Amino acid sequence: MTYLHTPCALKQLIIGTLPFTSVNGQHRRAQLHHDDLESLAYTIIFLACSDLPWSTFSFSRDHKAVLQKKVSIMAEELCKGLPPHFSKFIIHIRSLHFNEKPDYEYLHTILSQCLGTGTHQLSKAPPSAPPSLSAKRTPAIPSPSDRVYVASPLMD
Repeated sequence: MTYLHTPCALKQLIIGTLPFTSVNGQHRRAQLHHDDLESLAYTIIFLACSDLPWSTFSFSRDHKAVLQKKVSIMAEELCKGLPPHFSKFIIHIRSLHFNEKPDYEYLHTILSQCLGTGTHQLSKAPPSAPPSLSAKRTPAIPSPSDRVYVASPLMD
């Protein structure tokens, strides 16, 4: 390991599954620690709520709509139904500039505060059966074919 900081670069490949990719990743910028944390946050939200606000968009065709929703949604709306402290996790990650390292101790404290609180208790094992889904908004679980591994011409 060199422990050298990744330089800010554009036109990077989009790697990962679109609903869970960070905003920087969708903009095809170099990704760092906070991008991993943003993807982790989206994963936690999806696992706890069985949905993401942009799940209704086509994964493979509507990159711009997914990106616009990620950029425009407020942390409190994104974290609706989760312990109130979880929105602080999102706010901290979004506040970081490219060269800034996340405050892992602070983030750990936030996640610790979330355990056992709110509608979705993050410390409980998932139920044996999925919760009933509303007919209006069915969560879309991405398939392996929805993963994006190459640069998207839509993001140029």
